[in-house]
Amino acid sequence: MRKRVAFDMKEPCASCPYRRDAKLEHWAREEFQRLLDHEAAPLPGAIYACHGTAKTPKKRVCAGWLLNQRERRFPSISLRMRLSQDETAMQCAFDVQASTPQYDTVEEMVRANYPDEVDDWIAESEAKAQRFATLLRRDEP
Repeated sequence: MRKRVAFDMKEPCASCPYRRDAKLEHWAREEFQRLLDHEAAPLPGAIYACHGTAKTPKKRVCAGWLLNQRERRFPSISLRMRLSQDETAMQCAFDVQASTPQYDTVEEMVRANYPDEVDDWIAESEAKAQRFATLLRRDEP
């Protein structure tokens, strides 16, 4: 069973990829590709944990991701479900703040980190999303 992430981050950590001042190419390419996949087809979406808590017993929500979701009115269905059921998560979503400039979009963040690869990744993510949408529209059982 997957552990639920804790919603107790007050601001993005120092190495959060959503921060414009964070080191570039610090996180794995696969992480950025997965973010683009979820952006292209946000059903059901995911709740992203802070990379800084990846090797700790208590996983915490990525504050940068949560801020980005809040700015875009929470497109992740998984996050919306969690917020509707968890008052602590809801309060964290209201309270989380950034003390440094953040990227406005996932695409902008990925482009800053991997500019030579992002266009191919976006095309792949959109193709995956299109295949998923086609599957949902099938009228055969």
